[in-house]
Parts: sequence; structure tokens; C-alpha cells
Amino acid sequence: MLPLSATEPLYFQSHDWLAVCDNTRTCRISGYSSFDANLGSVSVLLTQKSVPNVSLKAKVRISFLEDEKYPDDKLTHFPLEMFINNKSHGYVSIKKETMIATLSTIQTQALLTSLKKNVTILWKTKKNHWQLSDKGAAAVLLKVDEYQQRIGTRGALIAKGLNSEKTVLKPKLIPTIHAAKISNYKDEVIDTEDKKQLEKVLSLELLLDKEACFKPKEEIRKFSFQPLSAHKLLVSKLCWMGPYNESSYFWVINNKPPYNPKLITTNGTYFYINEKQVGVISSDHKGRGIGDCWSYENFVWTGERFTLSSKGTTGLCRGVAAGGAWDLPVFTSKIRIK
Repeated sequence: MLPLSATEPLYFQSHDWLAVCDNTRTCRISGYSSFDANLGSVSVLLTQKSVPNVSLKAKVRISFLEDEKYPDDKLTHFPLEMFINNKSHGYVSIKKETMIATLSTIQTQALLTSLKKNVTILWKTKKNHWQLSDKGAAAVLLKVDEYQQRIGTRGALIAKGLNSEKTVLKPKLIPTIHAAKISNYKDEVIDTEDKKQLEKVLSLELLLDKEACFKPKEEIRKFSFQPLSAHKLLVSKLCWMGPYNESSYFWVINNKPPYNPKLITTNGTYFYINEKQVGVISSDHKGRGIGDCWSYENFVWTGERFTLSSKGTTGLCRGVAAGGAWDLPVFTSKIRIK
């Protein structure tokens, strides 16, 4: 039997480094500048698929510094020089639009090797520098080696040995979700008397589920009803509201008694119909008010129920970019329309 870490997605943080491995067993490792960085913020992303003899992919992203002057505003890229313990490892080409650059294979290996010990890692221009923290890196890399069963192999990130990589876990296939279109969309498809009866049923559920909301009895907003099909409705009601986040209950019900409510989530934020006419419940929450880190979760309509289609985080709250530095999925899927 495989250890739990090999059968479930992984989320592991140590100091300024984070590893997130998704349901396909692909691991994404992100490192950051420390909280007390005296200049701009920086983050790296290392992506390791659960495949033998695969090359690690690495990117770096920096925050924009207002006082940085570039020789030609028409240029789409600018150079940053990479230093490890005061030794230059060449340049990376930062794309101005995203502030992201891809590390070469040689730079990636130099970075990975350096993270086994205390090290100073910098990217520099003439006026500024961005320093990557090494604190927590070794623990996070070791956790990924353990998760993908690379410890003691030639391809391990940090716990290298002489063994072949035949022990490395095989990747899992991305699951396919067969989503259903929502046609003939209308705002209301339930009469007044049925609505009153349904609200009594759902209010009772709220009272029974006292731990899900901060104030389950408080009528902050009324129930909302959205049609999903000829026989199903989506019902939502605000669960809690904070300074910069809020969450709602979402149920799928029959549009006539017995309603048979099925709770989807207490942590949803909104429902929408995408460009392919598929209904989606999203849960997007800021890690802090400035919005530099988020968690997300999405459910799609299959014709009978909502099922999880994606889940993840944008990484640690380090001011690297609005909306977060990277997409670090815990669960990913392919969507096909019925």
C-alpha cells in the first residue's frame, strides 16, 4: 500500500517555501523573499512532474519597483543578473508584462544545488536587487522527494543517491468531468408559496448546521434562486461576511416538493454561467486585504449535481504580484460538454 502522501495531494510549507502537489502528482515548489526584505519581493517556481528522468522547470518573478529605469520603454523584456553567493550565473530575461523569466537548465541546477545549504541568492539590476530566502527550502524539497518516492535516486531534488528512478510514482491521469449546459436561463422559476415553504426547510438546515456560519440565524440576505434545468434549482444564501471576503451556502434542490436539498458548499462566493453555457460555483478568497494571495475552488454543473473541477492557491502572501505570484493547483480536471 502506498503511503498517504503518495495517494493524496500535498500542501507543505516550511518558513519561506511551499510545496503543492496536485491530483496528477505534479509538484510545484515556490520560494519567496522573506518578510523583512528591504527591497522588492521575488519568488521562484519549480515544477516537477512525477516522471522518471524528467527535467525540473524553473521560473522567477519579481515585484515592480517604481524607481527602476529601463533604457528603452519600447522593449518588452529587460535583463536581471543572477548571483549565488556573490558568483554570477548569467542573466535572465524578465518579461515586462508579467515580470516573469524562465531560468536556463544550468541556472536551475545551480539554484537547486545551492539550496542544500545556507546560501545568498540574488537577482540584480544596476540600481536594485531582489533576494530569495533559502529558509525552509531544504525541508520542502525533501518533502517532495518523499512524496514522489525519489529519495536515494539520481533524480532526487535534494536527497540524491545512486539508485535508478524506477521507484518514482507514476503520474495520475487528469480526470475528465462531463459538464452540462444550462439553457433557457431565467431569473426565477419558483412560485411564491413554494418559495416560502422551501425557505422554511432551508432555514431549518441552517439551524442544524450551527458551526458552518458565524451567525447562522442572522438574515443578512435572503435566499436566491437560480434555475439549472427543468427540474433542478440552485439556492444560495450568504453565510458570513468579513472585511474583504464573504461566503455563501449553495444547495441543489428539486423545483417542486419534496425539495431534497443537497448542500454543495458553505464556502462559495458566486455563481455564473461561462461562455460555454456551463454553470460554475466559484469560491475565491483573499489571504489578506491587498489581494497578493488567494485560495480558490470551482464546481461545475453536470446535469444532476455540482462536482469539484479545480482547487488551489496562488502561494504565500509576499507582495510579489496582484492576484498572487503563481497558480498552485491541488486539484485539476478536464471539462467536456455533454
